[in-house]
Order: sequence, then structure tokens, then C-alpha cells
Amino acid sequence: MEIIVQNPAIQTIGVIDSVESLIWTERYFQSGDFEIYTPISNSQLMLLQENNYLRIPISDRVMVIESLELKTDIELGNKLVVKGRSWEQVLDRRIILQQTVIDGSLQTAIQQLLNENVISSSQPLRNIPGLIFETSEDLAITELTLQAQYDAENLYDTIQYLCETYKIGFKTTLNANDQFVFALYAGKDRSYTQTDTPYVVFSPNFDNLINSNYYQTSKNLKTYTLIFGDAYYGGARPRVEAVPEPKANYLTLSGLNRRELFTDAPDLSKYEGEEEIPIPDYNEQAKERGRAHLKEYVPFNTFAGQADTTIGFQYGIDFFLGDIVQTENEYGLQGRTRVTEVTISESLNGIRIFPTFAIE
Repeated sequence: MEIIVQNPAIQTIGVIDSVESLIWTERYFQSGDFEIYTPISNSQLMLLQENNYLRIPISDRVMVIESLELKTDIELGNKLVVKGRSWEQVLDRRIILQQTVIDGSLQTAIQQLLNENVISSSQPLRNIPGLIFETSEDLAITELTLQAQYDAENLYDTIQYLCETYKIGFKTTLNANDQFVFALYAGKDRSYTQTDTPYVVFSPNFDNLINSNYYQTSKNLKTYTLIFGDAYYGGARPRVEAVPEPKANYLTLSGLNRRELFTDAPDLSKYEGEEEIPIPDYNEQAKERGRAHLKEYVPFNTFAGQADTTIGFQYGIDFFLGDIVQTENEYGLQGRTRVTEVTISESLNGIRIFPTFAIE
């Protein structure tokens, strides 16, 4: 498989057509990564430099080279290890520079965060040339809403948290004009719970689930948080209660089901500029901050499996990253699982594709 190498100006500077191994992983809720392991050659060293971009024919993602490691060994030969992450991770280089109050469409909110901090910032030095936002018309995206307040948070972490919370994907691809296109997208439901799309099933009964590992624990679970807000205007700090899901009722969480957490949010201002934020809006912003904290204390419930994508259902044709599929193991544990990441692996044994599933 050819690996196309481009410089930061998006000019193709070469092609690598032989490596010992390539692991290329794409993720739905967060940035992907890659690793190349290959014998050292002067030609490859010239191409595989930090900040250069890598692309492969069977993926629309762009990877950024972030590290190089040279290993010398008299017996095994000299090897080069190249690692990096997908282009979305460059958003980690920015913070949300000024107070941003959100009340409305989630997609519009993410577009605003990108515009103000990396696309059309009032400080031009903060902008990344060639980055644009592509608006989705998918109802699974456009119907999502958000009330929140941000100030000085990391831009990538904020977008990643919002996408994972609302179960939507984000990615950056290159268009024909060599622009980096940031877009939100939603996977399709291909499980037994719907009838609009053909089912996609991974199971030993279909000979396409090679192995699986099911694990669950609620050891660190928290179900309620008390948020202390604005600490800068004197008087008693605002106190707001929140639970993990926006529509849940915290009064129903009692006894052993109630697991409490404190969220300290002194930066959560009661003012937007010189105007005081209405109490209902401020309370919802505080709840969103609390839900973000509770997100760190959720039950851990995974179904990891090695699927054979050469039998029955093929990745990129029958299912895609972010889709919900049906999985079942030998013991009858079954349900809707989302394809949260896909790893493309190339070695001396050929090219293989491994999806990873997470229980919905």
C-alpha cells in the first residue's frame, strides 16, 4: 500500500511503497493515530520528517508526523519508528481565548468555537490558513442543542467532549482545493432495532467475529454533582445541582444509587460582558459544566472484538466508522455496538482491517 507524503504546504514530496509494518487507526469521537516501522534508508529519512503529512488510498484522513525514533541493532538491522496523530489534533494547540456563552445549535456552537479561535480569529496569528468548516444538514446533527459557557478551556478537548457526549463524530479531510475541511457526522444505525438500513451483524454464527472481550464495572461511577459557580463577584457562590443526563431527575437518585461529586467552577461567570446572565440560563451552563465533570466517572462497559471484515460485511461498503451494528458472542451477550475506531494494519502478511466496538 502506498503512503503519500506531503509537506506542510500540502505539496506531495514523495511516496513510500514498502514498510515493515503500518498501523493506521481512525476514531469516531477523537483523533486517530499511526505508527510506521521500517528499515532505515536515506530516502525515507528525507520524507518522514516532523510536521509532514501522510495519506493512504483507503482512508480520507490526514496524519501528521509528530515523532521519529531511530533504533540501531547489529543483529536485527537499523529501524525507523515514525508516529503521529490525525490532523484534528492540531486543535490541541489552541485554547478558547475569551469567554464564550453558547445557547442554541450544537453544530453552530462548534463552528463558533472554531471560527473565533482558529479559522477567523480577531488575532490573525491564531488562524490556521486553509481550514474551513463544512455544515452538515443531517438531522442527527442539526437537531442537537447546547447551553454552556467556556473560557480558557483547550479547544480540542472541548470539541472532543461535546462530540462524545452527543455521540457524533468529527473529522478533517482535504478537499480538491487543498483546504482542510472540518465536519461533524453521524453514523447510521444498522442494528436489529431499526428497519431503514440493512443489518450488519458480527457474531461467531456468521463466522466474522474471531474473538471478543466483554468487560463492565461501575467502581468509579458518580450520579450527582453539586456545582459551585462564580467566585469573583462577592457574596455566596451560585450552587447548582446536576446529574449525568440532561433530562434525568436527581430526586430519583437515592440510597445506594446516589453517588455524589463536587464540581468547583469558580470561572463560571454570572456575567457576559457587563450584562448579567439570566438565572435559568446560568443554571443550565453550570449543569453542563457538572455533566462534563460527571463524564469522567461513568460506568466502564465495553465489548471489544476482532472482526473479520473479509467475510460478509466489508468496511467502507457495508458499514462505516461511527455506525451502530449488531454484535453477539458465544454466550448470548448481544446488542447494539458502535464502531468507534477502525485500525488498518499492513505487514508482511498483507493488509487487515480491525473495527473496535463500544456498547451503546
